[in-house]
Amino acid sequence: MRLLWSLVLAIPLLSLLLTTRDSAAMAPAPQTTVGVIGSTFATSHEGWQVVGDAQDGASIPDWHSTGGNLGGFIAAEDDVVGGTWYWQAPAHFLGNRLAAYDTDLTFDLRQSETDSQFDAADVLLIGNGITLEFDTTQNPGTTWTSYRVPLHEQGGWTVRATGIPPTASEMQSVLGNLSTLWIRGEFRDGSDTGSLDNVQLHGFHATTVIFLPFVLR
Repeated sequence: MRLLWSLVLAIPLLSLLLTTRDSAAMAPAPQTTVGVIGSTFATSHEGWQVVGDAQDGASIPDWHSTGGNLGGFIAAEDDVVGGTWYWQAPAHFLGNRLAAYDTDLTFDLRQSETDSQFDAADVLLIGNGITLEFDTTQNPGTTWTSYRVPLHEQGGWTVRATGIPPTASEMQSVLGNLSTLWIRGEFRDGSDTGSLDNVQLHGFHATTVIFLPFVLR
């Protein structure tokens, strides 16, 4: 009689364990991958524009299908009327880019001449009323020069209004509502041509849900 009652109690318990195990095995397993937003200029200028004294006052750069740092690239010619011209990123680089915090902005630059160089902010980020500036350690050469800019408050950025490094809160505030991304295209006093290729903003997370099959051992 004791054996019978033991079996009666054990069968529901075993069923519960198998159901619990089966449910756990079939639960979704999220996998997170890190991606980038980028422009390789393989088929067009991809919405990038020129801001400042270049292209005879037009905002559209010249697109070239070959000659880039693999494939296509964009270029603009200085008008030599004063000021410094920049590459302006299109809308898909902007908005809430907080996921890029503590990653990198990378790009390739080239200029036609390397004499008579001058200094200016090389990268500008604007968001939530804050303008951040970054100076690279060297200007590009007449062949493609690759840059990696850390998107972190200790990466070499300064706040334009104060000239001091941003706080973590300020850096994240800018990235969380990014309205402007400029990359300098002009480095020489006098006529020159600047070129841009392979712009990538890193650190965007895409989550894929995978259902794992139940295997009874």
